[in-house]
Amino acid sequence: RSVHYQSTGSLHSDSPSSSSVSPVPSPSPRATPLPVA
Repeated sequence: RSVHYQSTGSLHSDSPSSSSVSPVPSPSPRATPLPVA
């Protein structure tokens, strides 16, 4: 139960973190392949 709880907390914390980090690295790598292509 303890592990399950921690897993949920990590997921919940990752959810907002991923969303915030997703848009940040998205334009970074996207801008690189855009000019490279």
